[in-house]
Amino acid sequence: MKKIKAYLQAQLKEKDRLYAIVDAGIYKDFLDLMDIEGEEQIRILLKEPYLHGFEEAAPYLMALDADDALTDGLLHASLGETWLTLVVSHKTLDELATELRGMIVPFSEHHGHEIIYRFYDPRNIENYLLIHNEEELAEFYDDIGGALFVVDAQDPDVMYVYSNEGIEMVDLKEEV
Repeated sequence: MKKIKAYLQAQLKEKDRLYAIVDAGIYKDFLDLMDIEGEEQIRILLKEPYLHGFEEAAPYLMALDADDALTDGLLHASLGETWLTLVVSHKTLDELATELRGMIVPFSEHHGHEIIYRFYDPRNIENYLLIHNEEELAEFYDDIGGALFVVDAQDPDVMYVYSNEGIEMVDLKEEV
């Protein structure tokens, strides 16, 4: 955990904040965590009409402090899992939540139900970004106001960084 947190801390500029996109549909304990932390630091990312009935499986955006126990707990619980994407952004919680909500839209229908592409899912981010041209990517990173960070599910010493400079694999053993 210390290597991950130290790397993220080094990425934070003066006005940047650390956020987590948490997929409550996979991380079932998140809603309990939400009760403990309070809703002032958490925003649901689905909007109506897609939200109705899916609160327990929705993606959430959560403001974090890189130095606190909550961040440690989230990072520890996410190792080997695929429900956490970290974001470093200069945007406020509400600004970033608004931008991310606008990106979560249905793209298909299956058996009469709309399917929402979970671009924020660590397994999907790279594919999502690869289908966009340079102009679209610049707009995406401008919209989120920063970069995305994903710890490799198989190797916690590897982090993938998605930014307007491209995709980078960081070996945390060498970085910190």
